[in-house]
Amino acid sequence: MRRVFSLFREPPIKPATTSVITIKLTYTPLGLSQFALSFLQSAATLKPKLMSTALPRRPRSFSSRSKICIVRSTYNEKFTQALVENCVEELKAILPNVEIHMLETPGGFEVPVTVEHAFETINPDLVIAFGLIIRGDTMHGDLIASSITNALQEISVRRIKPVIHQVLLVNNEEQAYARCIGSDLNRGKEAARAACVMAQTMKEPATTVSTKKALF
Repeated sequence: MRRVFSLFREPPIKPATTSVITIKLTYTPLGLSQFALSFLQSAATLKPKLMSTALPRRPRSFSSRSKICIVRSTYNEKFTQALVENCVEELKAILPNVEIHMLETPGGFEVPVTVEHAFETINPDLVIAFGLIIRGDTMHGDLIASSITNALQEISVRRIKPVIHQVLLVNNEEQAYARCIGSDLNRGKEAARAACVMAQTMKEPATTVSTKKALF
């Protein structure tokens, strides 16, 4: 008796495909390759899952006198003016003896040189920088924001005086409203609280920590 076997052949396994990305480096006058610009542009569109959802707590009130200068870009004025108003209200609540000076610029790019001018002429304890950049279809806003950040940090470190950086870069007016006019994420109040803490930090001597006790 002949036995009949049914043979079932497994479907052939397709070899894994490998995506090959060809990168053409075309250097721009800014020294960035086209690939780097594309990467920055793609990264700018990513929405992180985690973000700050609350302001830092308000610090205790300080009685010492402080001189603070606010530098504000008038571009996107309704938002930057709201930042200033929230900031000033919070400063006065925490620092009753605060002396506030104000300088304005036409745009965000002019903020760093105006901050330098403030330190040179007004000699404040610190400067708060306000501005708002809304991203468009090009990398212009990102490049401006990056240059502002680098310049403000350089000024602060060189002069050993705090610069509270709140030149905001947002994707749309909805984000701008939440950070400039809304209460939960208001960067004006946040800037004021950071400024008050830094004003005291720069005036107080460093605390001596005993090496005989564990730090943690």
